[in-house]
This record gives sequence, structure tokens and C-alpha cells, in this order.
Amino acid sequence: MSIVNPDTNTPQASGQGGQAQVSAFAESGTEYSNFSPESIQVDVAGDEPVDFINNILCFISQVVPQDNIDAGKYVAMVEEGQCFGGDTAYQRVTTNVETSGSDFIVNLFWNDDRQDVDQRVRIVINEGANATAPFGVFNMYMQTIPSGGGQAERAHVSVDRTTSDQAEVVISVPNMQAYATVNNERTAGSSYTSLNFGTPKNIRMTFDGQYIRSRDSSEVTDVCVDKSSSTEQVYGYALFYKESGSTSSGTNFVAGEQVEVNPGIGFTYTDEGESRIGFVSDWGVWTEEPFSSEPTSGNPVTRRVTSQDDVNTQYDLTQTLVDSAIETTLRYVGGDNDGNLVPFGGEVSFENTTLDQTNNRDEEGTSSLTRDLFYFGEGTMGVFNDPTPPAQPSIEFSLRDGAELSSNSINYVVKATNILQQLDPVADIGIDGCDLTLQDLSDNLVDLDDLSGDLFQATEFTEATTAPKYINGELQQN
Repeated sequence: MSIVNPDTNTPQASGQGGQAQVSAFAESGTEYSNFSPESIQVDVAGDEPVDFINNILCFISQVVPQDNIDAGKYVAMVEEGQCFGGDTAYQRVTTNVETSGSDFIVNLFWNDDRQDVDQRVRIVINEGANATAPFGVFNMYMQTIPSGGGQAERAHVSVDRTTSDQAEVVISVPNMQAYATVNNERTAGSSYTSLNFGTPKNIRMTFDGQYIRSRDSSEVTDVCVDKSSSTEQVYGYALFYKESGSTSSGTNFVAGEQVEVNPGIGFTYTDEGESRIGFVSDWGVWTEEPFSSEPTSGNPVTRRVTSQDDVNTQYDLTQTLVDSAIETTLRYVGGDNDGNLVPFGGEVSFENTTLDQTNNRDEEGTSSLTRDLFYFGEGTMGVFNDPTPPAQPSIEFSLRDGAELSSNSINYVVKATNILQQLDPVADIGIDGCDLTLQDLSDNLVDLDDLSGDLFQATEFTEATTAPKYINGELQQN
């Protein structure tokens, strides 16, 4: 089977008189047209200071401090993964916003049970973000305290302005010290970053409107990338029906509707007082640690588990010993589906698919291979090599949005879910431009031991037990 790879992001069909029409699956309002991929840009060496500040501002924005000045304690559910990357992870953050003269003080407290630590944060805000201070002007002090006791880790972040058109960022956290200056338009600046994750290294970086030039202390030459030129690679696809129709079981679908596949569910659970994670599917159950209790003949074991993707969704996971094998069932708890089995499976296979041997959205591969392609749900599309000799070469492929696939007389189209953007390096720095000068800003780094320990003391207050006032920055109650 061959893949039809449309050249445009809006697939066209021929209409009357040869006029182009938008294909039915791509018409406005379909799940296909409404689906937006997540674009991720590869970090450039030296970007750490500005990235870190953006992550902090993202976190703070979800507790909405500006609307709760001197309003007492409240709870905000903050989606940490949205700001710092990684899986979806909500933190229940108790918040209190106070005034001190013309300053605002934001006190935050939460228990991170994944790392078994308490987090206390005190942010003194002198100015909010404005035209002459794009990040605002503030100091943030953090304590990370082991829940069982022990030495607390400290962190400090300072954002100020050096001139009317330039911001200054100073970061002192475990394993990283950094200093950066950025203009108000965020189009030019310089940084010096000292990292100590196993092997210490220092990074100098400077950038303007077009280029980013950096040097890692472990390298002997500078690296320059062009901000206007990037390579896109796709890591994950979603599958949609190309035309309206019905499955062999009689289930109807419409053009542009997303194909629902449930390969499995990630969950959290508590065992022997410890919070742990697991995954359940048609293949059984995986957990990071063996369950402390296993089913015995005639005595099934049921455990209450919580979805990793939705803190409000719970299931009963039951394991039963049948003829020396453990059978697993998962049932919904609460809601309209209370007690119903959670269905798994439904993967779609595409036999003898021709793949172009490149993962670059802007290029076509110079060679192709034929393999069976499998879809296990949003974000997946993969090839399983035959483990029997002779060994098969690894496969790279890139399917453009609207690429057509067929299986069991049903036609599908794909759309990227995750796009990785990597800035292209400048071939010859001396010829192609990038005449930026790297600066040694190491004298501006601040050691945590040089800061007063009193600064790190957040206001002591107990965790609020009220319902969340905000979830992901959205007001839930007045």
C-alpha cells in the first residue's frame, strides 16, 4: 500500500469546473480541522535563564495573585507540566497574597508527593510585567523541605532592570547558577550559565533578531543557529476518518471524526503508605514496585486507583488468580459509567505501508521501505520490526497532515500531534553572518551562601482544606 502525502496543510478536492474544494474531513468544524499539534522547540545552549523565568511566570499566573490581594488563603490547582514540561501533573497550591508598602508578597505552599517534599515559596513583587520590564521586577525565594525531615534545599531568583530598556536575571538554584540580560522586546541579550549535573560545564550565549551564538565549555568551537530557519520532525500522530461510513460492527462515523483507541491507562495508587504509578492495558498491569498483596485462589484483590491524566477520575482495579494466571479488570468509579468496564484495544493496523525513510517534514526520503504500520491512539504511529533474522533496518518516516491510509476498506487521514522544531546551524559563521560577540558574565553569578538565610523563610501557614478556587488559572467559584 502507498501513502498519498498531500503537499498542503489544507487538503483539497476537485469541485465542479475544476475549482478546488476543501476535503470533507478538513472542512471547518470537523475534529480534524479543530485539532492543533503541540510544537516544541529544541532548547538552544544558553537559553536556560530566560526559559526558567518563563516557567516561573507560567506557574505564578495559574494562582492569579493579582485578583486575590489581602483576600486570605485559597487553593489553586496548578498544572505543573504545562510550565515545566513532562506529564500532566496538578499540584494543590495553598496561596496567600499580602501587601507590604507598595510591594506584593505571594506566599505559596504545596506538598509534592511524587518527590515526597514540601515546597514553600515567597515572591516579593515590586513591579508587574510592563513595557519597560517585560518579566516584571521581583525576587523569589524557595525552600524544598523533605517531608520526613532533613536538610532543606534553597533557591533564589532575581529579576530587575539594569537600564530602562534592559532586564537583568540572576538565578541561584541547586546545580545551576545563571546571569542574563535581555532587552525589553526580548529580541537581543546575553547570558552566562554554570551547570553541575554530574559533569560541570559553563555556557556563554548571545543573540539578536536573527542569530543565536553560543559556546559550551566542553566544546572548542562556537555554535550559531539561524532563528528564521528550522527543521521540523514529527513525534506522534492522530488518526481521523477520511469519509463518513460505519465499522464492521455497525458503529457509524463521520468525515473528520477522530478515531478513538484506548491502548491503556496510566494511574497512581497508594501502597504501604507510598504513592506510586502504574499502567494497565489489554496486556495486563505494570507497576513501578510490585503490589504488596497479590490475589490468591478464590480471593481477588481490588485496589482503588486514580487516572494520571485526570485527578478526578477513579477506577477499581481488580486482579483475580485463574488457573495460575492473573486476570485484570478495570471499572469506572462514579459518574454515568459507574461500575462499567473500561474498554481497551482497538488498535488499527496498516499492512505493507511504504515509508519514506526520513523524519523531516520539509524533505522527502531518498529511499523507501515497506512495513506494517500500527496506530495505538493519539500520539502514536509505529512500526514493529520482525525479531526473526535477518535483522531489519530501523525506520524513519514523516507523514504530512492529510496523508491517507487504508485498513479493512476504511480510509483514514493523519495529522501531527507533536512537532519538534530544531533551529538550523549556520554552515560558516564567518561567511554567513552571526558576527555576535560572546561575553564572559561569570562575575555576575550569585552564590546562595552569600544570601541571608532569613530571606528564604516563607510565611508559615497551614494547608487550606477548601475546594480549589482556580484550576489551571480558571476561576471555579466566587
